[in-house]
Amino acid sequence: MIRNDEGSLSLYDPVNKLAGWDTSRIMRYLTYFANVSFESWALELSDREKTNIADSVPAYRISLVSVQESSIVLTLWIRKTVENGVEKTDSDRLWGRTEGSNDFVVVRYMDIDPLLKNRSYFYPV
Repeated sequence: MIRNDEGSLSLYDPVNKLAGWDTSRIMRYLTYFANVSFESWALELSDREKTNIADSVPAYRISLVSVQESSIVLTLWIRKTVENGVEKTDSDRLWGRTEGSNDFVVVRYMDIDPLLKNRSYFYPV
């Protein structure tokens, strides 16, 4: 978690404030949120398919909370499709939905990948 503590950025694990991270890497990471796009609306999904996806375990959940305490949560699930009666995992795309919306979108990994960083990304090599 990255927090703005009284005008200073801090990096946290689930419990503790961390030290030794690279400020420039955090600043670069935050710029990736300026334009998070999606490929298309998932209009082909039936209500039943939407429910099945929403009830499954997400692959990723990205939460942003502003200093004014407003938030947005993007949940992403592995995209599986059926071709010729065979279920296939889409290695290029995910299903996505923002909290409070029933509308699903198709998200390309290449568009969301900059946001999917391990904690080690923020430390100097």
